[in-house]
Amino acid sequence: MEFVKPFLETLDFLLGGGVVTIGQRVSEALKMSGKTPAELARHLKTGKTTVHNWVNVGRVPASDVIVPICEFTGVSPEWLLTGEGEVSPASVQEAALLGVFRALPPAGREVALKQVVALVEAFPEASTSAEGTEKKEKASA
Repeated sequence: MEFVKPFLETLDFLLGGGVVTIGQRVSEALKMSGKTPAELARHLKTGKTTVHNWVNVGRVPASDVIVPICEFTGVSPEWLLTGEGEVSPASVQEAALLGVFRALPPAGREVALKQVVALVEAFPEASTSAEGTEKKEKASA
């Protein structure tokens, strides 16, 4: 049962288990990414003690390392700083696709969604979860 503990801790964390400091979120981001504080220190070209102070002592990372921490661990700056918003940011491609989709009128969105579903179906390795999204879209329309 010991192998389940990290998963349960992460689940509790993501469901609002009381993590309130940036340092605690840095620690959780490292766990989620499978990286260590020592690896983060090397990546940032800083000392292990500095990272230890963020994670365990409650010191706040300098503003110039927030984005590098996020890039290294794969979390969003908003989440790291505030605990709010999405934990992982959308990729640049996902954000661009969403921006184009939102710029379309409702009829254009319908057409675009059908085309994306057709693309997913054309690539067997792609997830079929897009079909579920299409059904949800129709249900909410």
